[in-house]
Amino acid sequence: MIARRGALVAGAAQILLVTACSPRARPQATASSSAAPDANVEADAAAAPLPPEIEALVVSGISDGLRERARGVLVLPSAPAAPSSELVLLERASEDTCVRVGFSAGAPVTPDLQDGRGRSLSASAPRREGALGDGGPVCLRRGDTLRLRVEGAAGTRVSWVLWSAP
Repeated sequence: MIARRGALVAGAAQILLVTACSPRARPQATASSSAAPDANVEADAAAAPLPPEIEALVVSGISDGLRERARGVLVLPSAPAAPSSELVLLERASEDTCVRVGFSAGAPVTPDLQDGRGRSLSASAPRREGALGDGGPVCLRRGDTLRLRVEGAAGTRVSWVLWSAP
């Protein structure tokens, strides 16, 4: 009788865990105040639905166990001397944090997650969509800063989503 009760409790815990980690169970988050505003970021992007390419990443399970922390659209500068843009995603993290960033762009871009010292934590070859931290979440220590640096053609729009744990 005790063994049967233990099996029932274990089964219920597994169902609860699977339900809590499913993409449909997660509430939609808006842009966090921890993502610093930038002149090249569209403010209303947080309310917009995810692009289908990023939604496909969610369905694939890339964000399982993580919560959406912020989202936005970055527009690469049109000045020929500045074919890249940088956005602070987390400034002085309040605790140790692990992240993944999904992106979708109108043209191939080269995204790079960097720490506060400018060291690359996860980068991608030029492509239109994908995830940084796709081999596993990128982790940073409490007090560190996380930047997203994107290089590509002038005027390219890059939609991005930041997922984190905790």
